[in-house]
Amino acid sequence: MFKRTAAVAGITAALMLSGCTGDGDDPTDPGSSAAPAELEIHPEAAEYLTVTESGFTVAPGEDGEFTVSYAIVLENANPDYAAYRVGVDVGWLDAAGEPIEVLPPEGGPVREHAVMWVAPGAVWVLADVVSVADEPTEFALGFSEEDSFNRWLAVDRLNEVGELTVTDADVFEPGDRDAASWWQAELTVDSGFGESLNGVNLAMVLRDADGAIVGGNRTYGAEQPTINYGENLVSLTTPEDLIPETADLQQSQYYAQLTWNTVWEPVVKSD
Repeated sequence: MFKRTAAVAGITAALMLSGCTGDGDDPTDPGSSAAPAELEIHPEAAEYLTVTESGFTVAPGEDGEFTVSYAIVLENANPDYAAYRVGVDVGWLDAAGEPIEVLPPEGGPVREHAVMWVAPGAVWVLADVVSVADEPTEFALGFSEEDSFNRWLAVDRLNEVGELTVTDADVFEPGDRDAASWWQAELTVDSGFGESLNGVNLAMVLRDADGAIVGGNRTYGAEQPTINYGENLVSLTTPEDLIPETADLQQSQYYAQLTWNTVWEPVVKSD
């Protein structure tokens, strides 16, 4: 049984965390490739990747733990630089403002995310379901300071880059497709990338009838589809017990996003 908590409009505390390794699905160090030095800068990511909207729902478990379904929408407020491979950690705080342990399989103090590509003015969604050791009342973000992360590339020095857009999404109530315990979604993902993109994540933003965010989820492993140039039809399923009761099916939103498994890197224009 999910219990709705107040939607979070911003960050009231910050966890300045070291050792962020990006998306927890792949701990391999991705920092082997680098843009030319004159195109690579390291501004404070928090200045530019700002929270525009967020919300979460907490569910108490049987063994004293809590499950949190969340979605946090970040916008790149830098007008000239695209964010590329920025490590972002989501931590959880109790009523006293103290960090709460994230339980396995994630483990540790945070849930690690990798923001792979955000053009100026575009958004990136951090969405997942995690188990924590105590009841959270707030989240906090930390940004990696490692050189292999937090790379910002001047868009006027890049060759034309693609964009992933979910242009249509039909979500079916449990039982409509003989799947009594699952939500089913059929999406149209339009890709402007010239090459096939493997391991694409579909971040899910869940809203209530009034449009407020009440949670989120993401795809994992084999469920992350390969996306080709042009229109792609993708079918997804989500367990109903991971979806807050206050979520309205017709308000669901999906965002197609690159991952560490996606073989792609922006190309710099030759001088």
